[in-house]
Amino acid sequence: MTLDAPPKRSLARRLVGNPLVWSALCAALSLPSFLAGSGMDFVPFVLSLLSGWLCGAAVAGRLLATEPPVRGTLVHLAVVLVPTVVLVALTMSGAGSHLDALPELLAGAALFAWFAALPGVAWVWLALLSRLTAESRRAPVTRTPRRWVREKGDWKLAIAVVPLRMSTLAGVLVLLVVPLGVAVAGILIAFDVVAAWSGPRFAIIALALLIGVPVAIGFYAAVRRRTRDVVVRVADERLVIDGVDHGFDEPLAAIASLRYRRDSEYARLVVETIAGRRVSLISGLARVPREVSPELPRLPDAVIHALNLAGLSEVGSGRVQRFERNAPSAG
Repeated sequence: MTLDAPPKRSLARRLVGNPLVWSALCAALSLPSFLAGSGMDFVPFVLSLLSGWLCGAAVAGRLLATEPPVRGTLVHLAVVLVPTVVLVALTMSGAGSHLDALPELLAGAALFAWFAALPGVAWVWLALLSRLTAESRRAPVTRTPRRWVREKGDWKLAIAVVPLRMSTLAGVLVLLVVPLGVAVAGILIAFDVVAAWSGPRFAIIALALLIGVPVAIGFYAAVRRRTRDVVVRVADERLVIDGVDHGFDEPLAAIASLRYRRDSEYARLVVETIAGRRVSLISGLARVPREVSPELPRLPDAVIHALNLAGLSEVGSGRVQRFERNAPSAG
């Protein structure tokens, strides 16, 4: 039997999954309104917040992947402190009141940068808080890493995961950011005494943190409640995942792509079949015992060899191991 190979993952598809691309798009759509003096209208205002948040999410992802942990934490702290100090200094100095003295284009660009920076810097701070929380939990105990186990000719990995696509996770976060921006704007409009007392920019920062932090904590708590235990097995030229909805038992020759990331909150296993079924299991967000590491172990050489024999070749390099089917395979 011959299975048709799926089309190679296109550049467009890779760009769609890049938050920096969406950040640039939001900036391109909102910046002209700021330059024209109408940046405080609802649509450009929300787009500027989205642009900054998406940029902050991309930066946070890079920082969370920095190893070893101590150096990563120091780099993370240094990166987030610089824009924070600048924002606080500008706020306390009343620099915003002097925007009217600037040329219209420059004032609009500065206002856009300000609004974009708020959610971006706040998100990097939340990522740092998550990192420090994880490190503090790790300190009192030795965390046992997950391991692939060889058993009767099979390779098995027992892990706790959250069944969730990264695109769904990103979409939900966007849906949370937009109401957050609306809520902040609504509070400032309804209670203008807050802005009058503290200054509009400081009020935006304070309200964004007061509303955003509980929302982020509640969201991740809801995600972790979906944790389930699964067993991944590679045996007899098949990939079997026990514990997922509807089960998963496919020949390796029927798999179109496999992605495997070991570290950070984005540690995950994503499998897509030629028939179009996709199973996405995020290990980094799962609720696990304190003594167990949520990170995924290194793929055994024997498993990589089995994937190669089935026509899946490792492509690219980076934190995510990607195996793609480049040619039809006969069976």
